[in-house]
Amino acid sequence: MKTEIAAILVLAVLLSGPPITSAYTRAGSNTYRTNGSQGDVNSAILTARDGATIEIPAGTFTWTGQLKISKFIHLKGASRETTRINNENRSSDALLVFEAPGGNTEISDCEFISMPSNVYVFSLKTLPAENQKGKPILLHDCSFRTGYRYAIEWDTNGGVIWNCYFVGDSGGLHGISFVPRSLERSWNSPSTMGKDDRTGTANTYVEDCTFKNAQIACTNFDDNSRVVMRHCTFDNAALGSHGQETSLGGARHWEIYDNKFIYTASGPGYPLNLQSWFLARGGTGVITGNDFPAIPWKTGLQFAVFSINRRGQIPCQTRYPAARQIGQSWKGAGGYSYPSVPRDGSGYYTDPVYLWNNTGEGASKISLDQYTPDECGNGQKVEDYVKENRDYVLGPKPGWERYPYPHPLRTGLRRGVR
Repeated sequence: MKTEIAAILVLAVLLSGPPITSAYTRAGSNTYRTNGSQGDVNSAILTARDGATIEIPAGTFTWTGQLKISKFIHLKGASRETTRINNENRSSDALLVFEAPGGNTEISDCEFISMPSNVYVFSLKTLPAENQKGKPILLHDCSFRTGYRYAIEWDTNGGVIWNCYFVGDSGGLHGISFVPRSLERSWNSPSTMGKDDRTGTANTYVEDCTFKNAQIACTNFDDNSRVVMRHCTFDNAALGSHGQETSLGGARHWEIYDNKFIYTASGPGYPLNLQSWFLARGGTGVITGNDFPAIPWKTGLQFAVFSINRRGQIPCQTRYPAARQIGQSWKGAGGYSYPSVPRDGSGYYTDPVYLWNNTGEGASKISLDQYTPDECGNGQKVEDYVKENRDYVLGPKPGWERYPYPHPLRTGLRRGVR
């Protein structure tokens, strides 16, 4: 009986993740060359010490389980054009990466393909270390192709994503969802925009990436997130966000600057039914130095406060300011609370969104999005909650300066320098 129980336990362990094989070879003291199978990569990761490089060769590989990385390593393909990983996992994320205490875990030079349309299963998901004292994760020179779903869920604040390419075959939704839902303290702490991110690790930076064909959204700035999108190309792709209505916390702040937006009016598959370049539903931020072409018969930028008309995570809001709405931030002492949402605590203040030095016809087309139907039945109007020179300002944000570009973690590679 004991032998049978032991065999069952071993079988359960093997079935819980990628099979452990040992086809990899060592190249140098801390480099592992795998055969590209999920089991072999998993085996190399389990064996490797901190600072190791795990290499995946050129080729096409199908992964059906979940690969977990919780140590300080570099997972590296041959190139994003030649190392292709097909994610056939239907029930969990293909690659689950935790921030590592020992250094900046790095993922690079691979193409990830996830074609089944399941918004809640990702090619790559990141999480804070269990003690939340890990180092930011670095992702670069990868490409992601998906059906109708985000390719990445970034569930921590911090890290750098650069030289990556995102394309959605559905033309609807793909890219990155920023949802550090476990970091509620992120809302109840001062902003770290621009030069106020003194270590460069408080915000997640997305640099020199391309997002193509996402008429609904190629980003989701969501619960407690602090995101910087800069020097990127949005090719028929819109930015999106969530407020504290259908999300527990809503976006904290975002910075969108020095990006190029492209609208294609004709051709096979075009035009896409873009409604705007960015729908902002909560928090605060800056929008500057972008080129926003016109979207025919549509607006360029939209502000919304859905919690006044839509039932969700908080009571329907009936007084200004709505909880964590557009133009809200946190300062601590001297700030106010939201009487209808006591769990949000106190310390809030009005900190408007600032827009300036943007070009293109779309830059001047700013509108307010009224959610319909009115599920709350209180007759609240978005124009009473979002006003120019109170909740958004057409001018530069006082004291704000761009954080150094490129991000220092890009130029500080490799081990121990970050």
